[in-house]
Amino acid sequence: MKKDLIRSMIILSIIIIIIITVVIINTIMNLNPLRKPYDEIRETVLNVVPIGTSMEDTIKIIEENEKWEIEYISDDDRYEKPEVWFDVESKTIVTTIGKYKEIDIAFGIYDTYIIAYWDFNESLELVDVEVSYTLKTKESTFLSSLRRSNENIKKAILKLVPIGTDVEKVVEFVKDFGKYETYDYKMESLIMKTRIGYYTNFYSYAICVNWEFDLNLNLISIKVENELAG
Repeated sequence: MKKDLIRSMIILSIIIIIIITVVIINTIMNLNPLRKPYDEIRETVLNVVPIGTSMEDTIKIIEENEKWEIEYISDDDRYEKPEVWFDVESKTIVTTIGKYKEIDIAFGIYDTYIIAYWDFNESLELVDVEVSYTLKTKESTFLSSLRRSNENIKKAILKLVPIGTDVEKVVEFVKDFGKYETYDYKMESLIMKTRIGYYTNFYSYAICVNWEFDLNLNLISIKVENELAG
């Protein structure tokens, strides 16, 4: 009886130690500023490199920051082009700005990398920064434009396939990126659903685009959605 009590106390002590250790580790990990909401990280980045900064000066500032690393610059042969890429503005710089450890019951301990997309206009002045994340820096979809917000993906697509484009040219665009899914007819328009690519963070996600055409088969709107790939 006494031995059982001692054994139970030992087990309980071990459990308490484990819980306290996990709490302490999570508390320390949560102090990492990269765990803040993306909007707050973006504001921090823009305090260092404000809107309107030239692309040349932006590159200098990034290179001077030991924790930031340039991964890709539009149309620069020194960098390997991501698997799926399109610029939201005229030019883009992609950088990793840091990483933090994550603990997950299913996946264990892994690194989460914070990515910044720096967008420049035709005058090569910074007009926006978007912050995202990825889990593996060396996989093919690491820097893919498909990791960007749906609104920015939509903006980039409409630069290449503007409103008013006929359905045949939209089909040509889709063939370069993905495949058809379904067609749905409405009373006064045609909806074409396509997948233009995938990205992976443990799970694979498809980027789907719904293209809406008028009765003359000219593009009148698009909608970008994320779906868990089957």
